[in-house]
Amino acid sequence: MKDCLSIIRMNTSDRAVALQEAGFSDGRLASRNIDDLNAYPEISDKLPLIIELALNSPDPDSALNFAERFMAAAKESGVGIGTVTDNIPLFIKLYGSSEFLSSILIRRPHNAVELISSPYLHKGDAQGRLQRPVRLRRT
Repeated sequence: MKDCLSIIRMNTSDRAVALQEAGFSDGRLASRNIDDLNAYPEISDKLPLIIELALNSPDPDSALNFAERFMAAAKESGVGIGTVTDNIPLFIKLYGSSEFLSSILIRRPHNAVELISSPYLHKGDAQGRLQRPVRLRRT
């Protein structure tokens, strides 16, 4: 596989082919998502990382597509995305793993900031288990 930076610099049709060969099922959509993501100065320099993480996620196409949709929703809603860009691996893994959670974050981008600042996200032991169980309240 070509490195991600060289793929970004390709023309649109060559990039679509390279992305499909790399592991995206729809190279044209992935190429369009990259063009759209490249328009955000906050993450344009992180595109090689985003592509690499998306390719290593359970669903590369969803990971890249949800990342682009989230950026559009965050910009439209005025949510500051600094916290999200500092946590790209977490969000790309989420976008490539859960359509449900990705859709929630797209509908309510401010929840991404709340997710990152949640103490439960960071309270784990060496095996990644929560130190104390999360209790759900019945309503």
